[in-house]
Amino acid sequence: RTLQEKIITIAKKSGKIIGLCCERSVNLDQHIDKDGTLKGHPRVKVIQLPCSGMIQPSQLEQALAKGASGAFVVGCASGDCHYRTGNLLLRDRLSGERAPKLNFKKADPKRVAGIWVSRHEWPKFIQERTDFTGKVQAMDNAGAASNGGKANG
Repeated sequence: RTLQEKIITIAKKSGKIIGLCCERSVNLDQHIDKDGTLKGHPRVKVIQLPCSGMIQPSQLEQALAKGASGAFVVGCASGDCHYRTGNLLLRDRLSGERAPKLNFKKADPKRVAGIWVSRHEWPKFIQERTDFTGKVQAMDNAGAASNGGKANG
């Protein structure tokens, strides 16, 4: 399956948070199940890629449009990209400084995050991922409360 097909399949499972992760940034090998679920975090599904620079903002937009509650990208720390500047390209696209930009009309920027860590910065990854997923959960809860207890679709 293509990356886009994988993203859509995960996104259609309501309430999922998708993580697109550079396989050379934080080491997730011991922390994800065979199906890509982050161990201990059933809402978080991870897709590993050779470089975060391969990710297009439109893929994050489509994940949210198809039902994902949130989407985060994990790329190498600044100056640490195995493929030279892939992490910087994506960081600039997410912040709107480089084309193709994340379209804030199609994707709520509060539901998209970039996490930039080196291979051995597991605690930093966990903290930033926890902060992001907590923020997404709070938005989901607020939406469900305003819809009479029904989750946003």
